[in-house]
Amino acid sequence: MDQPLGKTAGMWCEINESIEALKGNASQDLMDVVFELGSKLIVQRLEFQIVTLQLSRFRKI
Repeated sequence: MDQPLGKTAGMWCEINESIEALKGNASQDLMDVVFELGSKLIVQRLEFQIVTLQLSRFRKI
């Protein structure tokens, strides 16, 4: 990354910004990235569960 996502940069500043985001006080660019990454993680988890279920079904055949 070439630039910070939120309003601040640096470990402690980012921690403070994360706490503010959890309180609902975050910049829109930061929240856009958080929601995008979070939704991808959910989809990947669901795909993993489907594959695991299908493998267990195939092994029973």
